Amino acid sequence: MASELTESEAQRYDRQIRVWGAEAQSRIQNSRVLVCGLSNMNVEVVKNIVLAGMSVTLQASRAVQYDDLSHNFFLSVDDVGAQMVSAVLPRVQELNAFANIVGEARTLEELPDEFFLGFSVILLTECTEQQAIRINRLARQSSPQSVFFWSDMFGDEGLFYADFGDNFTYKEDKQPGNASENASATTVKEVQKVQNVSFPALDTVLSRKWSEITSRHFPLSKVYVKHRVLLAFRAVHGRDPTAADLSAL
Repeated sequence: MASELTESEAQRYDRQIRVWGAEAQSRIQNSRVLVCGLSNMNVEVVKNIVLAGMSVTLQASRAVQYDDLSHNFFLSVDDVGAQMVSAVLPRVQELNAFANIVGEARTLEELPDEFFLGFSVILLTECTEQQAIRINRLARQSSPQSVFFWSDMFGDEGLFYADFGDNFTYKEDKQPGNASENASATTVKEVQKVQNVSFPALDTVLSRKWSEITSRHFPLSKVYVKHRVLLAFRAVHGRDPTAADLSAL
């Protein structure tokens, strides 16, 4: 059960509470989010969820590069060469003193399976397909299942995968229903349907033959094909390709 907000927290999140209520804000603050990789997309996500009040664990094992300065607004030129998490964490914490921000500098391979259990949400980027499949499997083993997002960007294009688990429940927008017997002719009940969706695991998605997921009216996305090729290069070489690697692709 979500804990009650303190007076200081209620003042800090006053505008948010007016939008989605105190109970929803308490649930947000009790969430634990794991962010693996500080790519351009994840940096923006981190900013937004920390401002909202979520506690975040930041995982990144590499050093800061000059290219990171173009999209990571938590960094400065003085951070080039420094460990990514060490450079970013104190500036993320400055966004919200009420959020608990934790850093993790070990690589994904060095982290044991138990590390990934117990998070409410896992966001993953800058990894190989096999690493993504492993962490998605662990997210599904967590009790309750962790919501899993995998994203990647290559230039102006990217791919985003969402897994809300085997039994994701949501409510549709309220629709006008039949008028009640005791109501006037102008009064209509609003009906809100509850729907359940089962999301496939990542390894199931990636193992599908391309011929099975394309048709005349819904052709296979060129972005998806290019993304799979670039990820295959990353798995072999341990880095993203450059213009000099065109022949290898």
